[in-house]
Amino acid sequence: MGKYLIVTYGLPGVGKSTFASGVIAACTELGYPCQSFNPGRERRENGFYSHIRDAEDFRVNRAALDEISGISLDKCIGYLSGNPEGRVAVLDQTSTRRESRERLWKGLKTIPFVEASIVEMCIKEGNEFQFIDLNGIRMRPDYASKSNEEIERDFKARLAVYKEWATHYDEDNDPQVKKLGRIKINRSEGLIDATQPPSPELTQIILAAAQKIIPSVQIIS
Repeated sequence: MGKYLIVTYGLPGVGKSTFASGVIAACTELGYPCQSFNPGRERRENGFYSHIRDAEDFRVNRAALDEISGISLDKCIGYLSGNPEGRVAVLDQTSTRRESRERLWKGLKTIPFVEASIVEMCIKEGNEFQFIDLNGIRMRPDYASKSNEEIERDFKARLAVYKEWATHYDEDNDPQVKKLGRIKINRSEGLIDATQPPSPELTQIILAAAQKIIPSVQIIS
């Protein structure tokens, strides 16, 4: 097998981390080494950034969020480039801020023998809580001891911050964008748009992961 990088794109709550877990499960079944890299997990586990917890913290710490994204990207690149054998990495992040994507495009140039694909996750507008596990979220340090109402209020405020910052990767001018395979997963409608897929092997991994979270998925190719 080759070396593959799957980059998620989408606002908070659309199922990126659920999909990343699906990739790991699919790769385990296929016998492929795989690891997920998540800036949110990096933020929560790295004591230097652990003060960033609620929506207002996110709003006023944009530069720190970009630093955290860079740390996850560096670890991801190290995982792919530090071993000659084939493997799969998932960069499980929103990828909606141009600054974090600029780091990504530069990083891709340092690992030329890695095929990268972007997986765009979306849900129907207004259904932000359709797939969110509140019990799972409450286990995170950000939301420990918060009520469901407090979690929902902070999540909506955090989502508003990300929407304010968001731009689409098609707006980027870096030539790396044109080299990406693209697969779009609409969880609300159970649809996968695979009209611009990556290589067959990487497509197989992505579709196997998607089918783990949307068993009755309809694929458009």
